[in-house]
Amino acid sequence: MHSVFMIVLLVGCVAVSYTTAFEDDFTDGIETRRGLSLGSIGGDDRLLSNTNHASDGAAFVVQTQEVVIRPVSYTNITAIQVTEVGGAHNAQVSVVDGGIGKNFVRLSFRSEIGRGYSYNVRIHGRMGC
Repeated sequence: MHSVFMIVLLVGCVAVSYTTAFEDDFTDGIETRRGLSLGSIGGDDRLLSNTNHASDGAAFVVQTQEVVIRPVSYTNITAIQVTEVGGAHNAQVSVVDGGIGKNFVRLSFRSEIGRGYSYNVRIHGRMGC
């Protein structure tokens, strides 16, 4: 009786660990962090801007920030890549103004209540002298 119980317990542990491993592998393939990817990078494009934007969390506070990135007046933005740095904080980022086809972009960052955020922003584009 004791050995039957041990076998059932062992099979249950293997089933739980297999399910957990499968779920972890499945979620790694899905983008769980919030970011932004607009446009495409072509052969003639250059990296116009590579900046980091972060804010620490504060109890019961939503952190918001608007950032304007304007490389130079004669550029044409072709791609915007915003990726969350570090652990996922469930913050949101969106384009408020400008963007693809313009020479500037205004981004809005917004955290969850009591949390911070950290993003890397890469702007690619063409120089049109």
